[in-house]
Amino acid sequence: MKSTPPSKVNKSQGKTLGLYFLILMICFSCKKSEQPTPVENQPLKLETIGVDAANRKSIVFAGRVLYLNGEKIKDHGFVLKSGFGTSNAEKKYSLGTTIQIGKVLKKIEPPAEVLETGRGEYRFYIETDKSTYYGETVRFQLSNVFIDYQTGLLATAGETITVSGDFKDVKKENYKLRCDYNSPIEIDYNIDATKKKITFAVPGGYRHGVNLSFYLSPIQGVTNLNSDIGLASVSILGTLTPPTQYNYNYNDYLRLSGVGLPPDRASSFYVIIGDKLFPYYQELLLSDMIYDQPKMAYRIGYYNGRDTVIFDKKITLNTPKATDLAIRRSFVHPGRSIPVTGIIPYNYSFMPTMSVGGKSASYYATWNGDDKITISDLPDGNYPFIMEGPFARFESKEKIVVKSLKITGASSSKGYYGAQIKIPGNFIAGDHYYARLGDQGDESLQVSNGSATLDIPNIKPGKVKITVMYNDDHGKQHVFPTEHQVEVLAPIFDDLYPKSGKPGDVITLKGKGLAYCAIFMGGVRLISVGGTIDEPQVFIPRDAIFKGKVRISAQYKTDWIECKEAFELL
Repeated sequence: MKSTPPSKVNKSQGKTLGLYFLILMICFSCKKSEQPTPVENQPLKLETIGVDAANRKSIVFAGRVLYLNGEKIKDHGFVLKSGFGTSNAEKKYSLGTTIQIGKVLKKIEPPAEVLETGRGEYRFYIETDKSTYYGETVRFQLSNVFIDYQTGLLATAGETITVSGDFKDVKKENYKLRCDYNSPIEIDYNIDATKKKITFAVPGGYRHGVNLSFYLSPIQGVTNLNSDIGLASVSILGTLTPPTQYNYNYNDYLRLSGVGLPPDRASSFYVIIGDKLFPYYQELLLSDMIYDQPKMAYRIGYYNGRDTVIFDKKITLNTPKATDLAIRRSFVHPGRSIPVTGIIPYNYSFMPTMSVGGKSASYYATWNGDDKITISDLPDGNYPFIMEGPFARFESKEKIVVKSLKITGASSSKGYYGAQIKIPGNFIAGDHYYARLGDQGDESLQVSNGSATLDIPNIKPGKVKITVMYNDDHGKQHVFPTEHQVEVLAPIFDDLYPKSGKPGDVITLKGKGLAYCAIFMGGVRLISVGGTIDEPQVFIPRDAIFKGKVRISAQYKTDWIECKEAFELL
């Protein structure tokens, strides 16, 4: 057989690498494809089909395995009888225990008894540990045309097949060349001047692993004296075309195209990535194939059972440039997060170790690009963000500036409940901070860049020092005592209006910090219905039964304060 190599691939290394990759095939690792569990009670199925060739040089038996169950295969092959039932003697041609679903061929030299009669019959068999199964008996007769029938050929679409034989009586007006007994198609052919060789090209449109039988078929129809002439049995080989893209992210999929590609996970077609072979699949996750191959560039090609083809260019991994990372804030406190944009770490997961200042860091990506980097508890300084792995490293050009929280003012303030106290310092807008007044609980601060504001909470009146705190993104609490002192003043009750009213009316009180007090009219507690901290509003119960002037008082903890003005209940 002669074959024409594909014009778009480089086979210069094929002979050298063929044996190497055959050895690698034994060693490569991949995900196992799931095999369907055989139905034990379904019988094994097989059939005998017509001979692919029968002349005085060779006979090619043909059978087909349709279904295999869980029975153990002990043997399979063909049983031949010479003549058409003239002898009971059978001759067995064994093919052993290795078998798979599909077409089965066996080429033999015609035995003497078949040469004498010019005819015979055969059947396909499979022997298991439970029974022996047979296909139908098929009769054949030897052709007077000598053909050196070729079996076990491997070829890609477009390759030229050459078969030797006696073609002096074969003319195009009398014979058509066909392939595929199931769905025959016509193929052009040429016979050389010596009438000793026929050549034809393997047609396209067939998948890798398909077995095609090629035969000359008389135009006037098959008769006992004018039968099909078998030429060759060819197993189709698929080919890959070079990729249109050679730059990939680590977690990208390879989507490969070609001619005659097999179904997914074909057992005899492999994609070569780097130094490993992987069963062909329409989509191959690059990271699954290179995670244990530490390099930045990988050769790519394929092995189809005969040819080892390596394409000219290598696949390379994309890596971020040092300038890709943009830091969107001037500084960050130790243990906290800083907003960034510019890279997608998922695309570079071959660099899984992240650090800032020599300590572990984390990168959190979002759908809208508002990403952040969380740092460890670092001393003040300027640090690059680093991603690295066994064969690649990224270091940002921009530095992350780390600054500890510093309270820049140490003044004294005083105020009533609800009054705002301003605390100057290098606070960061959007971050969360707390303040503790003495030892009386923690209060959230309202923050802007450079300062924070504290609303004086409901604590015991008196002088207290402020301690500022924040919890970092790892759960650690950072505490910053200050010299900033606050004098908390007790509530005062100055006035009220209106000065008279009926049950169901609303009274507005005036003072400082009154909203933290319980308000009473006589011995009845009034219901708060709004207002502000310094001017709360209360509701006079509708069931109030007394009338006349009455004092309104406020209770704060155990202390009482009374308004100087009396209220008249009408």
